[in-house]
Amino acid sequence: MGQRHQVYIIARIRGRGSDSSSRGRYRCIFAWHHQWCYGYLPLLGAHRFFTLLKNPDNAEIVRWELDHIQGLWADDESLTDVLPCPYTGFLLGTSWNVDLEGNVLSALYSSGTEFENDMMDPNMGSSHGHNNDGITILDITDPSAPAYCFVSIHGLEAANYQGRDFVPMAAKDYCRAYLPAPAPAVLKKNKKERRTEANIKKTIALFDDVPLIKQSSLAEAWPAEYRLEESDKDKGEDEDAPAEEAERAPKASDDVLVTAAIAALIQGGDSGKIEGVLLQRDRRNAFRTQLCKLRPFPDELAPFLAKVFREEEDNKYVDLAGSSLDTNQLCQLLPEIQAVEVLNLSKNPYINTGTLLQILPQLPNLRRLVLLGCSGIPPHDLKAIIAEKPELFDPLDAIIHSLFLSRASSLPYNPRFAIRWVSYKNHRGNQLFTMPTFNLARIIQTLIDLLRPLTIDDSSFELHGHNAESVEAALTGGLRRAGEPWSARTVTYVARPVAQHDLPDSYWEFSFMHSMSQNRGWAFVHQRRLPKVIDKQANPSAEGATSPARKGKQAWDSQIYDLKGFLEKVRGVGDRHSAPSDEAVEELQSILDKLAEDRADLGVEGYPFLGSVEQPQAKQAEASQ
Repeated sequence: MGQRHQVYIIARIRGRGSDSSSRGRYRCIFAWHHQWCYGYLPLLGAHRFFTLLKNPDNAEIVRWELDHIQGLWADDESLTDVLPCPYTGFLLGTSWNVDLEGNVLSALYSSGTEFENDMMDPNMGSSHGHNNDGITILDITDPSAPAYCFVSIHGLEAANYQGRDFVPMAAKDYCRAYLPAPAPAVLKKNKKERRTEANIKKTIALFDDVPLIKQSSLAEAWPAEYRLEESDKDKGEDEDAPAEEAERAPKASDDVLVTAAIAALIQGGDSGKIEGVLLQRDRRNAFRTQLCKLRPFPDELAPFLAKVFREEEDNKYVDLAGSSLDTNQLCQLLPEIQAVEVLNLSKNPYINTGTLLQILPQLPNLRRLVLLGCSGIPPHDLKAIIAEKPELFDPLDAIIHSLFLSRASSLPYNPRFAIRWVSYKNHRGNQLFTMPTFNLARIIQTLIDLLRPLTIDDSSFELHGHNAESVEAALTGGLRRAGEPWSARTVTYVARPVAQHDLPDSYWEFSFMHSMSQNRGWAFVHQRRLPKVIDKQANPSAEGATSPARKGKQAWDSQIYDLKGFLEKVRGVGDRHSAPSDEAVEELQSILDKLAEDRADLGVEGYPFLGSVEQPQAKQAEASQ
């Protein structure tokens, strides 16, 4: 049953033992199932994914994951991990199934079930899924220049479709199989047809500049399914060689003069004269790049690197990835990079959590900290330091580390904010969705993104609401500046559903009930784990009242608040940068008020999924104004 469609991500992966210059071979690294996807829907899903890849912050993590799996498996060996690139897979799943923004081409969209239900084994054949309406294949070997194709594998459930199976199809060919262009006479008479046709053309045009995957690439990824045409056999192996050779060629930035000057500095040469050359505007970048390649980093050169940053006009983004600067050397740079908002310390084996304790208090404007591949900061150490010193990390919008890029981890972090969302599509009230840190501006933005669609006159959202994937898509989006679209958001971590018993002893949750068959309501709830089950007879009747515990189960003290009460309780968490704007708070309050107006039963009410809470009651939000 359904209009079933699958999506596959492929990339060139070097086999175990291959030379680092090897181009690798195409392999599938992620597979996704959708129960109802055909016509223009696969085009919109692919476009949403490509839009996220255009965000350099997202592309950086995708590129790191691809680098991380190079050489892990022999060319003829199956992938031993069904989710080798969890962040990349999460990007695809949430972008394919969710659109909380909507636009002229696409309405608000929330589909699918849960990530683990929709994910498939990447080792499977491209035609092995239950399929009615073809597949989408996305090549992300170079995340900055992805390619795509659609493929009919068992024919398409489109009227009069007679195309070939197992050959790449362009966006226009796939879409027009389902939505052929109406006759001119029909368009002339029917305004609705003209509007629909205009939107279809715009959707197809989204792929005008996106390369089509070649047959040879598909044959490389799935040799048992795709035949390499005779005309492709000779060129298939070498078609990318010129570009790759150019990429491996020495760069102009490898300045011999800079290298010689650095060597002279290390040997005690005349620093005044050498500085005059190296700090020239056109040589600073090469100087900084060469310095960061030194291993270990000489102590005597740290002041010179600091001078490079002092000369820079804009230090909001500081890229020290791959450097070997230790903690003391980094601290020498801090006075020159006070304005930094993004600091990349990836692939530095010389830093540890002690480094973070020293540098974070001295960087008041820092919003994004990138720690990919830092062997001195293993996940359990980072988890421990965030739990011990949350005030250092709450102001950050994003901490990019493997701890937060795993879908299923044996080392859960300690979130202090969670969302419990119960709806027609997501009826499991014991499942919570969490944030790594307590960034209040992020929390308010997330709730706006989640709740605003429910105020729009959309019958689909009114009936079904959000599913688990749309909650996760909203939670993981980074803070956006005014005017930045949700569709181009930075995705800062991989959401990880948890049960309440995995949460810390004290945390906040936003609970929302949007179900056809049960009471509807919302509340901010402060949950505190009790040391033992306590019988309480009192039934909470006002905001802030304590709920009774339930015998035989983990007991929680649950206090319920409206938006104003929640903000009063958490005032002072984070810093001025992580505090929500007055405009954002007003917007969220307006959304909550509108929900209450549109539905008399949608307010701060009782519902049976709050753990130990038995029919809690709290004042309506407007009553506390």
